[in-house]
Amino acid sequence: MRISFYILVISVGFIFADSLSFEIDASNAKTYEDSYEKAIDFRIDGDYNKSLSILLQIEAFHIKSTYVIAEIYLNEVKNPNIALDYYRQVVGRTLSWREADKDLSLEYKNLYRKSLFMISYIYSNYLGMYSDAYNSFLYFMEIFPDDELIESVKYEIELLKPFEEDKNIIIGRDNGWYFRF
Repeated sequence: MRISFYILVISVGFIFADSLSFEIDASNAKTYEDSYEKAIDFRIDGDYNKSLSILLQIEAFHIKSTYVIAEIYLNEVKNPNIALDYYRQVVGRTLSWREADKDLSLEYKNLYRKSLFMISYIYSNYLGMYSDAYNSFLYFMEIFPDDELIESVKYEIELLKPFEEDKNIIIGRDNGWYFRF
């Protein structure tokens, strides 16, 4: 019974996948941008499946697509784990924003900082990974001390401080054991 159900689901998935597919010509950047705009239009219209279908085809060549995929998974699909993976990809792919040319570096810097913030936010507000969130927010403050998101970062850090203090009491201070009797 269970196996036949999975076979049915996979078969239906292949049937609908054909109806959602769009052929993308990988010949130039304009094609990627056009496809990206088409995906954004589908997202605005609420057709997240078609939007994701297009974005997934161009994400390897179009970094903004990866960021939007993460947004869709977080906000519309409601899957913070998958969103986190895509935000991490954006951070990994945009680490070179400092070395990139001036026009591209501003776009990469913005994607990097927004993705770094979202990773920290997901750790804190969706996954309960408070130490990771705390450290990520501190890292954000170190790199972008004058950023427009800094007030939100400071607010999140204040919310996370009690968790960090409790952790330090539980695991001890100075990497040794510390018990309060």
